[in-house]
Amino acid sequence: MTPAPCPPDAAPTRLALGIGLRAGAQAAALHALWQQAQALLPALTPAAVQAVAALPHRVAHPALAQWLAECGLGRAHTVAVPPQMLAAQPTHTASPQSLARYGCGSVAEACALWAAASAGGHASLLLPRLVAACGSATLAVATPSSLQGLCP
Repeated sequence: MTPAPCPPDAAPTRLALGIGLRAGAQAAALHALWQQAQALLPALTPAAVQAVAALPHRVAHPALAQWLAECGLGRAHTVAVPPQMLAAQPTHTASPQSLARYGCGSVAEACALWAAASAGGHASLLLPRLVAACGSATLAVATPSSLQGLCP
């Protein structure tokens, strides 16, 4: 399922990215996902991203650090999401591997939702999990529910 693109005039500025990474992931996979996400969600700019969330053992992943620097996302707050918080997040997609290991359908979606809701309240997905062609990385975009409805 390909998500519907967001109208260009819908410009939420408190977006959270959720990132899922395998150990061997490369920055090129994240670059490709970022470009795909921006094509689907034109409001997705480095300035709109407040947080980039991943599992604690992945926040220092070399590919993530390289991608953040190269894409101008270095100012975004990097958030380590406790694995025990993932299962409580209502993901839209379901990876059998993620369900078996973490109890959630998508690490990227759960991380994005958790980070977007971390200021209190709830969050909504603007862009469900995108999967890199090589399968080594995933990316999802969420926003606080107060901004829900900006994109279909």
